[in-house]
Amino acid sequence: MKTSDAVQHFGGRRQLAEVLGITRQAVEKWGVYVAEGAAYKLQHMTGGRLRVIEAAYQKKRRGK
Repeated sequence: MKTSDAVQHFGGRRQLAEVLGITRQAVEKWGVYVAEGAAYKLQHMTGGRLRVIEAAYQKKRRGK
């Protein structure tokens, strides 16, 4: 899940952070993709409107 898509869905980084119970600064550290755990949580919370991109996290786990 791209960070930009999640931010747009919730109307801003602050709102996204509030929904997840984290700081805006934590959201800013994610980079292009939402942190994996948060991505699965957001997928569930949005009923699948935001979706996890499995391949992005698999590459990260393998260090690529």
